[in-house]
Amino acid sequence: MNLDARSVWEYERLNFLLSKRKCKMLFVSLYYFFSPVGKGLTWSCSMESTYRIYNLLFANYINTNFRVEKYIIKEANFIKNNLELHSNNNHILFNYIGLVISDELYGGGG
Repeated sequence: MNLDARSVWEYERLNFLLSKRKCKMLFVSLYYFFSPVGKGLTWSCSMESTYRIYNLLFANYINTNFRVEKYIIKEANFIKNNLELHSNNNHILFNYIGLVISDELYGGGG
């Protein structure tokens, strides 16, 4: 068993939930129900929200009946409130990418 945070983040990026599942919306709903915003390792890094936004959009692109707006807005709001300004590396870049994508598509969540 690998207890490294990076192995947890691979699952938290939602790629495993969205790639091969038939009941994508159910799995995503359960994911957000069991990992509330701001609680736990899932929400310890704002950059991960951009990965989740990307994977949600990809799942929506493949299946247009898959409604992801509220989850993307939830992720964008988390990024806005937790910008990683302390890091001059890929984290802050990913923060801005997530905000730009969500703002262009869904108004960014306010």
